[in-house]
Amino acid sequence: MISAETLDKAVAKGLISQTLRDQLEAMERAVALAPEARRADDEGDEENLRLVGGGNDLFVTVGTVLLSAGFFFVLTTLLPGQTFWIAGILAVFAWGLAEIVTRQHRMKLSSSVLALIFMAAILAALALQVEASFGIRKPETIWQLLALRQTASQAGYLFLGGGIIAAAIYFWRFRVPIIAGAIAIAFTLLAFLQTAIILYDSVTAGAIAPPRMEDVPELLRAALYMPLICGLIVFATGVAFDIYDRDRRKIWSDCAFWLHVVSAPMLV
Repeated sequence: MISAETLDKAVAKGLISQTLRDQLEAMERAVALAPEARRADDEGDEENLRLVGGGNDLFVTVGTVLLSAGFFFVLTTLLPGQTFWIAGILAVFAWGLAEIVTRQHRMKLSSSVLALIFMAAILAALALQVEASFGIRKPETIWQLLALRQTASQAGYLFLGGGIIAAAIYFWRFRVPIIAGAIAIAFTLLAFLQTAIILYDSVTAGAIAPPRMEDVPELLRAALYMPLICGLIVFATGVAFDIYDRDRRKIWSDCAFWLHVVSAPMLV
């Protein structure tokens, strides 16, 4: 690159005019800045890997899994047969680890693993509570199955509703994107439960005729509309998050990724 001092000397000796001197300097400056601009554009076009935060994140994830597994085995040894309390303590343990791993260090993969451990523990505790409260057992006859309507609806609302509330609180605290997928799955199952209850009530009230054996294929075909509708709603929510976070600077684009993962099987 020609230095400004050399250009000034050339102007002083009359070799070039001041206008030509300024044009040469501007051209040299543009040539020097071009590689940096290209590098900036390349970096801007690349989308960061949002699922894994690097090598440290992988090691912390392995340590988190081993620590959680070891803590679980310790609990099973200290509290034999106390599955409900084991699940509850494990959920508290996962929350405590997330305060360090997620809140302080924002490690992506290990935060997702901790979120899954927390949700699994919460759902296990809710399932045990539902079983203890409602005494649901596998029906052996069609009459036992029909008699489960009231119990199954209450148990389903408690299990799925409790899971949604726990997931929402965890997301509010830690902002882990994979929780968005868990919430979407829970709402989808809740929609299936509500649809089944409405269908059952319609049949018992006489508004809908009980299906015959030859109607089963048509009934199954109609039942496929529910996952399609739920998948479209989840997919539309993911698209809305993508539009809201176009620059991929916030958490909503990551939530959209998991919503697309959840909606894909329902749309196929």
